[in-house]
Amino acid sequence: NINIIIEDQFPIAATSKIDVKQEDKGDGKLNSETGVITWQYQMDAGSTKKTALKYTVKFPKDTFVGLD
Repeated sequence: NINIIIEDQFPIAATSKIDVKQEDKGDGKLNSETGVITWQYQMDAGSTKKTALKYTVKFPKDTFVGLD
């Protein structure tokens, strides 16, 4: 078996004009302070696994949204 840890992050709005809705993190564990989601799996060699991360971002038309 291979132990795999995957980390990703929900976006964090820099202003109250931007609304981020966290919709799905699959079976990942969420750190609510940082928005970081961690998935940990033990997998057999050659196997595959899909993880889910889904969110919606809403903002006014005149608002700049930069993605890092």
